[in-house]
Amino acid sequence: MITLEPHVYNSVVGYFNQRNCCFEVFGFDVLIDKDFNAWLIEVNILPSLSSSSQLDKKIKTMLLGDTFNLVGIP
Repeated sequence: MITLEPHVYNSVVGYFNQRNCCFEVFGFDVLIDKDFNAWLIEVNILPSLSSSSQLDKKIKTMLLGDTFNLVGIP
């Protein structure tokens, strides 16, 4: 997240003149090894929201619902 901070900051400053007026969804690719340790592979600033399966569609629909709920959009 530290490496993404300049991107997020510049996006907000470039389009808005106040704080807490927008949000961005990031995609985290994580690998779980045999000992259940999580390893961060990459962070995507433009994650794909297309669905390749019913499970994928369900997960992404829930993600967007939770995101909108967090920012106060019913």
